[in-house]
Amino acid sequence: MAKKHVGIDISKDTFNAAYQISKGCWSDAEFENNAPGRRKLLEWAGADAVFTMEATGYYHMETALFLHGKKCLVHVANPMLVKRFSQMCFQRGKTDKADARMIAEFAVCNEDRLRDWKPAEGRLGEARTLLSAIKQVNKQITQSSNCLGALKLTKAGKLAAFAMAVLLRSQRRTLRALEDSLQTIVKKEFEGMYNAIMTIPGIGPKTTAALIVCTNGFKDFNNQKQVCAYVGLSPRVYESGSSVRGKGHICKLGNPYLRKLLYMCGVSSLKHNPVCKTFSDSLEDRGKKKKVAIVAVGNKLLRIAFSVAKTGTTWNPGYAMTR
Repeated sequence: MAKKHVGIDISKDTFNAAYQISKGCWSDAEFENNAPGRRKLLEWAGADAVFTMEATGYYHMETALFLHGKKCLVHVANPMLVKRFSQMCFQRGKTDKADARMIAEFAVCNEDRLRDWKPAEGRLGEARTLLSAIKQVNKQITQSSNCLGALKLTKAGKLAAFAMAVLLRSQRRTLRALEDSLQTIVKKEFEGMYNAIMTIPGIGPKTTAALIVCTNGFKDFNNQKQVCAYVGLSPRVYESGSSVRGKGHICKLGNPYLRKLLYMCGVSSLKHNPVCKTFSDSLEDRGKKKKVAIVAVGNKLLRIAFSVAKTGTTWNPGYAMTR
C-alpha cells in the first residue's frame, strides 16, 4: 500500500495541508497553528500518514513535536531544496494551498532521501534557540552601528545619535548574556567535545559552541566532505567540455553564520597556529590570493575540528598537517 504523504505549509497563524488521492485529485485543508488545529490535522490525515514540512524557524517546531509525540513519521525539509524542486516543476502561482501540494509532491519524489525528524536531545533545542537569537541580535547591532555612524556625520542628528548609542549598548549587553547562556549549556552537555575542539589554536569559544550546536555534536555527518558542504566551504570546479574553464571558488550553499566564523578563525590562526600559517604560505607561494588562502585555512580548521570531535582526541600538530 502506497504511503500517504501529507505536505504542510506553515505560517504564523495557520497552516495548509494537502495529500494526493489520485493523479490530479487532491485533498486540501487549512488549520489554525495551535494545539486544537494540530489535533484536527491528525484526525483529518490519520496517524499512518507521513508528514513533510519546511524548516521555518520557530513556526514549524510545535507541529513537528506534536506529530512526533503521536508516533507519526515527520520530515523537516530544507526550504532551498523545496524551492528548487518547485522551479524544476515550473510552478508559476504561489499560494499556501499550492505550496502544501508542492511539498507533498517533493516528499513523494524524495522519499528515499528524506530523513525522519527527531527532536533535539537534552538541552540542544534550547541551545539552537539561543544561537538563533544571537544571530538576530548580531544583525541588529550591525544595523545600529551603521545608523549611529551615519547620524554622527550630521549636526541635526545629535539627539537621534544619543538614542541610538543607548540602544546599541543595550543590544551588546543582550548579546553577551545570550552568548554566556549558550556557552554554559554547550560546556555542560558536550563537555568533552567542547574541551577537545578548544585545544585547536585559532578556534575560539564562540565558534566551538556554534559548530557543536549547528551540527548536533557532529552526529549529522559521517565524513569531512559532508560537514564542509553543510557549511559551504567545499571547492566548486566550473568546467565543461573544452571551451568552459571558469574560475574555481567555494560553493556558498551552506550555513553563512558558520562560514563567517570559520573565516575569522582562519585569520586568527595565521597568528596562533603554525600549521595553518605554513599551509596558508604554501598556497600563496602557488599564486593563491590572501582571501582564498584564508578560506582554505577555514576549511582545514573545520576538518580538524570534525576529526577531533569524532575521535575524542585533542589537537595534534603532526596529525593536523595531513588533514
